[in-house]
Amino acid sequence: MQTEENGFFDFLTAANLRFLQERDVGLDVFLSGWSALVPAALGIASATVFLLALFHVIPCRAHSIPILLGISVLAVVVGLIGSYFQYAHLVAHPKGPYARILTDGRGASPVTVGQYSTLLCLPFLVGLAVVAESVAWSLFLLVFGGKEKRKSRGDGDEEPEYEPEYDTAR
Repeated sequence: MQTEENGFFDFLTAANLRFLQERDVGLDVFLSGWSALVPAALGIASATVFLLALFHVIPCRAHSIPILLGISVLAVVVGLIGSYFQYAHLVAHPKGPYARILTDGRGASPVTVGQYSTLLCLPFLVGLAVVAESVAWSLFLLVFGGKEKRKSRGDGDEEPEYEPEYDTAR
């Protein structure tokens, strides 16, 4: 496999995403190792935060939206670093040994630079998917989350504390 010497970002843009139609993407994410599994796990964490915010377990929108966006930034950074490590390994060792994703995956084997790029940039693509889902859920919470309830701290507006009455006749 001969890589173009234009750099990592040109390698990213050379990705042929149609090639993923012929592959088992779930297995490819697993075979990519930590660099794709961590963004996938962060995507699950993002879904959990969204559901907790939706059902008001996290009571304040001001807390849930920055958490969602922070998780997405972390996922895309980890994915970008993992994709760069896989690219650097391919450039350093063009004749092998290849990454497990290139040799053990199911489906069509990569032939062109764009197909190699698609498989090796899969961690970054998973991170971008987490960004898209977190932004969509943040917008949903902003639009449909309702107004936050604020406790009033006015003078004399407060309800008296409840004191139970005890039956002392017995």
